[in-house]
Amino acid sequence: MIKRLFLYFSVVLVIVLIATSFNRFVIDKKKTVTEVIDETGQLFTATENADNRDIAQQKNKDIQQVSEDIDPRFSRWFQEEASLVNSTSIDQKAKESELREIAQTLAPQQIQYLRKKAADPQSPQVEKVLSIYLLSLGGESTQDALVEAASQNSNLEQAEPHTVQEVQNNQDRASKIIAIDAIADSNRSLSLRIAELQKIIQQQQDMAVKNYAQRKQSELQSQL
Repeated sequence: MIKRLFLYFSVVLVIVLIATSFNRFVIDKKKTVTEVIDETGQLFTATENADNRDIAQQKNKDIQQVSEDIDPRFSRWFQEEASLVNSTSIDQKAKESELREIAQTLAPQQIQYLRKKAADPQSPQVEKVLSIYLLSLGGESTQDALVEAASQNSNLEQAEPHTVQEVQNNQDRASKIIAIDAIADSNRSLSLRIAELQKIIQQQQDMAVKNYAQRKQSELQSQL
């Protein structure tokens, strides 16, 4: 399941990339679809390679940022699990069951740790994906953390078309969109989910994320 989640993240990322670059593609007749996809893929790979190079430093930074009350064993476990997100050699069903059990017994400090990971624009994407996945499995106790992660404004830097910064911006948007999906699909009442999405709409400044939250809210309102 964790592998499928990462693939889902990749699909969402492609959708965001298409949405933010469609007008530029129409204007720039010199680029073919294949060239745009290849160029974006190369930038995505470059970004992920940069994440891998910096991961040791990022681990130390994240552990220092988290509350002193967090059990260091949990942060070490999280880092190890994040390294397995792309693994094809694990039993996916067993891993899903294990992560679901852990997510449903998360302590408040652990939820806070995951919230920080999901909201931090500097977190490697595998850690953001894993954080949101665990929060999405946590039920009632983690829903507020999901709302906060999706509402967080990342102060994205202006980016030139087809640059590493643009890919990083869209990765951040994709993580928030996954959180919005988890909120909309939760077991909470329709009215509460609509209210949670409204909070995201009011606080979120990025139009791509705001528009997606509005669309999911409209889908829920149609069920009233």
